[in-house]
Amino acid sequence: MEHISRHFQIRRPHSRKDGVTGMVAVDFDDNFMAVVSGWEGSAHDALVLRRTIEDGFTVPEGRYYLVDAGYANTHQFLSPYRGKTYHLAKFQQRRPENRYRNAEELYNHRHAQLRNVVEKAFGILKGRFRILKDMHRYKYAFQTNLVIACCVLHNFINRHQKLQDEQDYESESTSSDGSDDSDIDVPSTSANVSRGTDAERGGALRDSIRDILWNARRRN
Repeated sequence: MEHISRHFQIRRPHSRKDGVTGMVAVDFDDNFMAVVSGWEGSAHDALVLRRTIEDGFTVPEGRYYLVDAGYANTHQFLSPYRGKTYHLAKFQQRRPENRYRNAEELYNHRHAQLRNVVEKAFGILKGRFRILKDMHRYKYAFQTNLVIACCVLHNFINRHQKLQDEQDYESESTSSDGSDDSDIDVPSTSANVSRGTDAERGGALRDSIRDILWNARRRN
């Protein structure tokens, strides 16, 4: 999940107040699963998310979204460990053998790598719809609706492009070696985290993923 204001500058004409913000949720196929726009720039992340959930946004059973440190960590919205290295550039500056000082940093690095799909999705979106780079000349209501409309069209293009790519792949593919290159199996939200408050369940889930990643690295 990501803040719209980090990628688009939506402002009310002749207003000196903070810009307009919102929230998006992106999947690993670069689709926008939720788009919320039109909140005052000063609105807190938690408030925007809470109202979005109240308006019908749901998280599939056993799944979770990755969020930045501005959100509370829960069993449905996993944030990085605060006070630990997070940004990809900082990890890249270190030698591979000394990249992680502790298990929390390893988790944060994997978290940041996965959330990079958000940057990719926005890059594709803005490349497809150049109008998003210069919206200030339009009325405020048009700007907020424009972002939503472009995200809907973006998803439509992705869906049909993916179907075409799958058809092309099936026609060219003749065999498979049957190898399994899947990543480490991490727990779902229902695994050993079914009790307690949202924060407690989120902490237990995050810690379990952290331990799995750390133990796998030590074995290698």
